Amino acid sequence: MSFLKDDKTYRKRPINRRKLGPWLIIGGSLLFLTLAISAPLWLRFAIRTFIPDRYAAAYLPEPLYEMVFDTDPFETLPTAVPADASAEAALLEQLSAIEQPQTTPLPTISVDVPSISPSDEILTPAFEAEELPPIPSEEDTEAALNEPDSVMLQPFDHNYQMWNNCGPATLATYLSYWELGVTQEDIQQFVKPNIEDRNVRPDELQAYVESLGYNMIVRVDGDLDLIQRLIDAGYPVMIEKGFDPEPDRLGWMGHYLLIYGYSKTDRTFWTMDSYLGPGQQEPYDYINRMWQHFNRTYLVVYPPDQYAEVAAIIGQDIDTQTMYTGALATAQIEAQADPDNPYAWFNIGSSLVALGDSANAASAFDIARSKGTPWRMLWYQFGPYEAYLNVGGDRLNDVITLADTVLANNEYSEEAYYYKGRALEAMGYHDEAIECYEKASTLNPHFELAEIALAEQ
Repeated sequence: MSFLKDDKTYRKRPINRRKLGPWLIIGGSLLFLTLAISAPLWLRFAIRTFIPDRYAAAYLPEPLYEMVFDTDPFETLPTAVPADASAEAALLEQLSAIEQPQTTPLPTISVDVPSISPSDEILTPAFEAEELPPIPSEEDTEAALNEPDSVMLQPFDHNYQMWNNCGPATLATYLSYWELGVTQEDIQQFVKPNIEDRNVRPDELQAYVESLGYNMIVRVDGDLDLIQRLIDAGYPVMIEKGFDPEPDRLGWMGHYLLIYGYSKTDRTFWTMDSYLGPGQQEPYDYINRMWQHFNRTYLVVYPPDQYAEVAAIIGQDIDTQTMYTGALATAQIEAQADPDNPYAWFNIGSSLVALGDSANAASAFDIARSKGTPWRMLWYQFGPYEAYLNVGGDRLNDVITLADTVLANNEYSEEAYYYKGRALEAMGYHDEAIECYEKASTLNPHFELAEIALAEQ
């Protein structure tokens, strides 16, 4: 059959290749431009989906790393309310005028005791050992030991940290002082079964130490004099502190540090740093400033039969309510002296949560956020979640906002999923809450709070 047009047989026209060529060039250029513009999206998806973060951080060129992870080192937590000097003054005045409430125990974030299997191969950091400060020579060590008003505990087997592993690495170094012979891989498998986990809480480290038959005490509101007294008695001190080794690239983060000596003459502490190396000397003022970021949390390991000695050195802060009351007073003084310091206000909130005053704690956290709290803060500390949950109402939205902010750059935070689940449950979204609890439990099977939440459904 033929198709007729104007009484003539219609024939298909031949392709004019000279006219098609420009269109192919234009189409190819548009496709290339589209792929180039969308590169951050599909590269981020592909790398984050198929390559573990620790390998990407170790091996990606810096421009590609920044494109894929898309983090701003100067970012802060979302602000709840604008800064209000009158509200700040009113809160400080109210706190100074009221009697501190009785301690209301917080939910214990704890872990089960898992069995420890042989270590898998774990990637080392993306820097070479020769780039780090060398181990002090015997002459340097001997000079420090002979210096007046100096004390240095020894020996230690220093551990450089693996990917986001400062907690296990620092604890392994600490336990070498007690000759317990464990590795950071052993500790990592116990406290963070998901190697991508970015945070290890002090209570998780405490559970590991206790599984070895030793004790660890975790306290806040430490001071420089206390560190010296503990070292004088033969107890190294592990602290949790702020850390900003590459401020223009990495930004603020949390870090564990082991202090094993001091020099009153130089006003410095001798430290074992899992990132920077052994034998670091840090000025008193620097340690105190960065330690403030974690309400001056400290951890002390000791044999079980030495509790009385450790308790006597710590003094009245061995009592939890006394300790948090003192921490609150310290933070109030620091907030009055420097009203723009977000860490002082954050510490006020943390201490108030522990003392059972969630309403004022929420106000303190609001102020801290308005001052520029670092965006990684809730990787490590969870007081704002507790305060806003206890206040309830519209503050539940703050919990979800903060949890989503954390999960946007740290999808491995079991704590963020757990607290988001609690907020969703309080708002009546039970199915969504269960999904969050299940995700938290999957990320860390030893996360007891998630298991309890699932059991209650």
